[in-house]
Amino acid sequence: MLLGVALLSLTAGFGLHHYAEGSWRNQTFESQEEASQAAKNWIKDGGIYTVRLRRSQLLDVPRDPSEVNDEINAMLEIEAGEREKCLKMLETIESADEHKACLDKFFTTKSTDSIPTTDVEKVNVIFKEERFRRDCRPLFTSTAGYVCGEHDIEEGAVINEREERNLRANLSLTYFYVEKQDA
Repeated sequence: MLLGVALLSLTAGFGLHHYAEGSWRNQTFESQEEASQAAKNWIKDGGIYTVRLRRSQLLDVPRDPSEVNDEINAMLEIEAGEREKCLKMLETIESADEHKACLDKFFTTKSTDSIPTTDVEKVNVIFKEERFRRDCRPLFTSTAGYVCGEHDIEEGAVINEREERNLRANLSLTYFYVEKQDA
């Protein structure tokens, strides 16, 4: 009986040590391709979470058409007055160059094109991005395997950027090693 308790205690101690060490999460493969595929599958199996990203964006917002029309009408009235002045000046202008410059100024340009039909407004927009709960990076050399981390977050959770930054500090690591082949 005492031997059974000692054996059970030894087995439980070994199991707890093995679990605490984290080696149960480490996997070894014969080639980089196998390790790469295992890491990709591990990422997909981990699921996704969503991050709400708040960004400022400049948007063209249409102006009220009646406001734009009022500005166009005011501009046309000003131009009509200027045209009358030009016509009166044309009677006194003797130089053909001055005459042409006066006509070009008021009859070939459209100042109504300079009246904006939209306003630019800065608005806060919220984007949602889906991200994997798991991610992997190559170990020191391209043939050594991968170190992978899993965020401590529920699959399908929706969080903000600040919460995501806090996630990065607490990763559970898993290693996908490539077994060294002696030649």
